[in-house]
Amino acid sequence: MKNVLFNLRENQLSNSLNHSVLYNAFDPLMISDYLKQINQKVTYLLEDKSKKGIDLIQPSNLLNIVKQLVNHDFKHKTVLERFSSIIDLHISTGIRVNSTGYMARQFSSVVPVAAMYDMISSMCPQPASFYECGPLPNVVDKIMAEEFSHFLGWENENFDMVSTSGASLANLTAVTAARNLKFPDILQHGNLAQNGYKPAIAIGNDAHFSVSRIAGILGVGQENVILLPVNEQRQICIKEAKIELENAQKRGLRVFCIVASAGSTSVGAIDPLKELSELAHQHNAWFHVDAAHDGAFLVSDQLRGKVKDLSYADSFCLDAHKTLFVPAACTLLFYKNADHAHLSFPSHASYVAEEDEISCFESGTKNFECTKRPSILNLWVVWALYGRELFEEKLNYLVELTVQAYHYIRSLNDFEVLHVPESNILCFRYTPAGVPDQQLNRLQLNIRDALREGGQHFISKVDLDNVTALRLVMMNHEITINDVVDLISAIRKTTKNISIVK
Repeated sequence: MKNVLFNLRENQLSNSLNHSVLYNAFDPLMISDYLKQINQKVTYLLEDKSKKGIDLIQPSNLLNIVKQLVNHDFKHKTVLERFSSIIDLHISTGIRVNSTGYMARQFSSVVPVAAMYDMISSMCPQPASFYECGPLPNVVDKIMAEEFSHFLGWENENFDMVSTSGASLANLTAVTAARNLKFPDILQHGNLAQNGYKPAIAIGNDAHFSVSRIAGILGVGQENVILLPVNEQRQICIKEAKIELENAQKRGLRVFCIVASAGSTSVGAIDPLKELSELAHQHNAWFHVDAAHDGAFLVSDQLRGKVKDLSYADSFCLDAHKTLFVPAACTLLFYKNADHAHLSFPSHASYVAEEDEISCFESGTKNFECTKRPSILNLWVVWALYGRELFEEKLNYLVELTVQAYHYIRSLNDFEVLHVPESNILCFRYTPAGVPDQQLNRLQLNIRDALREGGQHFISKVDLDNVTALRLVMMNHEITINDVVDLISAIRKTTKNISIVK
C-alpha cells in the first residue's frame, strides 16, 4: 500500500513538472530555436562593416530598459521574443570590437570558434581546478605550458604554469608566492617586521593599478610600495631603480619582490627585464613580470625578441583574452621553478589533497579559485585548429599597423606622438595652433568625449606625468591605416564644434 501511494505521488510530481516553467526551461527541443536567434544576430554582427564606436547609454536609462525586460507587462511576449530582445540589448550596449572604429582598449576581437566553444564549456561543465571534475582543462594546462616552454627555452627545466581568471589574480598569486618564500613565517604569524625589516614590494611607476593594490591585500601596506621611476619611453630606469631600492633598505624596508611590465597598460612599454632580474638577484628579491599584454609576443618569430628576457623572470603572466584573442578571462601564469607554484595557497584539505598521478594534473592547490571556468580550453581549441600561425599573423599585423600610425601621426604638424610604440598601443595629442598649453589636457578629454558621443569612433585617454593623451589600442585586424587617417580627420572636424574649456 505504501508503495502504491509512493508511486502515485511520484507520478503526480512528474506530471506537475512536465507542465512547469522548469521543464520548459530545460526542454532540449528549444535549443534549436535559441541557436537560430543567436546565429542570426551574431552573423549580422560579424557581417556589419559599418564604423561604430560605442553607444554609451546613461545608467538610469539603461536601468529602466532592463527593468522592462523582467516586469509583468513584458511577459505577454513569448520566451523567444524576450530572448531576442535581451540579445539585442546586449549587442547594442556592447563594445563593437569587430568595428574599424574601435581602437580604445585591450579588449580583443575574439576568434569566433573560441566564443562558440564557450557554449560547450557552459553546457557540459568542467570546473578547471580539480582533475576529477575537469580532466580536460587540467591536461590542456600542461599541453599549453609545454607549447610556450619552447619559446622560453625552458623545455628541460622544472617549470610550471597555472591558468587564472585575469592578470590581476595572476599577479597577486605570484607576489603571494614570493612573500611566502622570502618570509615563510608570515603565513602563521602575519606581516610582522622580520629581523628589523618590513616587507615591501617594488613596482614601476606605470604599473597597472591592480599591481599596486597587492600590497594592501597582502597586508604589506601601500606605504611600503616602492615606485621605480621610468624613462622617456616609460620603461623602468635601472639607474634610478638602484637608488630607490638602496634608499628603501636604509629606511628599514626589505623588498621581497620586484614587479616589472612587458607591455604597460598606458603605452605598451617593455621594461629592461634582464637588468631588472639581475637587480632583483642582488637584493635577494623575487622577480615577477606582468606581461599581460605583450607576453603573447612569444608566439611570433617576428616579435619574440621584444620579450625574450621573460625567461629570466621567476614568474610572469600573460592574458590570452588580450593579445591571443580569446574570450575573457584567460590568463597563463608561469613559474620558472615548479616548486614555487605551490607556495601561494598551501592547502591540506582531505577532500582535495591526495598524492597520486591525478594530483600532478590539478591546479586547485596552486590558485585561489576552486570553481574555475575552463577558459584555457578557448585558447587550446584555436591552437589545435589553426596553430600558433593565426596568433602570430594577427599580432604581427597589429604591431606593424601601430608603427604605421606612429609615422603618419608624427608627420602631422598639428599632432604629437608621446613615445615610439613597442607594441600595438600608441599615445598622441592633438595640438592645434592657438590653443594655450594649459588647455591642451582639457582639449584631449573633450575630443575623447565628443568622438564617443558621435558613435563612429571609440578611443581612450591616458595621463602621463600630468599630460593627458589620446590612446589607440589596435586589437582588430580589419583596421587599416586608412581608418587611422579617418580618425584624425574626425578629430579635426570634431574640435571645431566643441568648447575647449567646459
